[in-house]
Amino acid sequence: EFIMNQTENIQENMVQVLPSLLKQFGATSLEEEFVKMNAKSGYSLLDNPDPLGPFSKCKLLFLRMEDSENWQGALETVMPGIRYRKNEARTEACPAIAHHYKALQNYEYSPEERKKLIGTDKHIESYLRVYGNLGEKSSMGATTSGVSAPASESEGPVVVILNTPKSGTGGLTNAFVRSFKCGEHQQGPDGVKPKQEFDQVAHYSCLKGMDVLRTHHPEAASKALAAIRPNFQGQKQCLVVTAIRDPRTWIPSMFMQSPLGGRKLCDAKIGLRGFFNKYHEFIMRESEFIQETILEVRPPLLKHFGATSLEDEFAKMEDNGGYSILNGPDPLGPFSNCELLFLRMEDAANWPSFIGDVMPGLRYQKNRSRSEMCPGIANQYAALKDYEYSDEEINMMTGGNPNIISYFNVYGL
Repeated sequence: EFIMNQTENIQENMVQVLPSLLKQFGATSLEEEFVKMNAKSGYSLLDNPDPLGPFSKCKLLFLRMEDSENWQGALETVMPGIRYRKNEARTEACPAIAHHYKALQNYEYSPEERKKLIGTDKHIESYLRVYGNLGEKSSMGATTSGVSAPASESEGPVVVILNTPKSGTGGLTNAFVRSFKCGEHQQGPDGVKPKQEFDQVAHYSCLKGMDVLRTHHPEAASKALAAIRPNFQGQKQCLVVTAIRDPRTWIPSMFMQSPLGGRKLCDAKIGLRGFFNKYHEFIMRESEFIQETILEVRPPLLKHFGATSLEDEFAKMEDNGGYSILNGPDPLGPFSNCELLFLRMEDAANWPSFIGDVMPGLRYQKNRSRSEMCPGIANQYAALKDYEYSDEEINMMTGGNPNIISYFNVYGL
């Protein structure tokens, strides 16, 4: 009776604020804002207001109530120090009809009721559609997860850890392997290797049909993905994970992995000057290797997922606390049904707060640091963070490549 008699009032409340406010802040559609909310655990931030409008100096924080348990993190991103606490629920305010009120969540709306509520307003139609048209299956997936739930136990999501070496690959892999009880595809007990074996790719099978692939090589990743999911299409059941690291810590880590560094330096008695000389020698001798390693994964991966620039992704990371999610892959590329989670290693302390929203059930824990593994040269290694690179060294490492120059620039090197 309320729906049929108060339709006009309901419609007025639906359209009074939201449509005009989203338009004022440059939103293209409610559907696109929902996609952002799925990526950010229930909120989006719009900072492009009409310069001639009443909110020209403002940002818009757009929250989804179904994700209110995650609002504290979103609110602190915008206003550090703010504390959010939910108000009393309607069921607590009216305990006598609590069961009746809860049952309305599963109320089956008739076609007549749906038609009456929508009327001819496209904004109301869009609003109901993103929430599943009052009982019909939602096309937008109003969920805090960045990856859809498995379609079946036999074929769950695929996670592709496609990462630049020495950028948290081991820690990320361990997080998935431990969280989802994965086992690596290795030689079987009867001495026969399994059918699924991929060059340069570690393949893990996990609970609920999940597959995890780990590699530093995009082409190897695409071949492995095609092999394990030859008919992979439809819902986005795939998450690609990659990370970026400050060159001031990444280059030293590469140095310690090289023949000039490695175990022999860990165990050596070497002063700071001698250590720096070894580091300079590594840069000058291995500059081509440094360039190839920087360029192999990140630039083509960001391009595939529609990133406009590394600078733009860094701006998103600043807003999000150390990550961005890209969900516009090349529809003809090898990761066409995937989303990209792009992480910044300097914000690894924040990863546990959001990584479980992107992949529910995931728990992240950092690996041991290089200084813990080589305590004898911990002070020398730590000093490399403040190493003053010469123009000659910078030029050798960038080789004039715009992608490498951009990488160095976003970190102020």
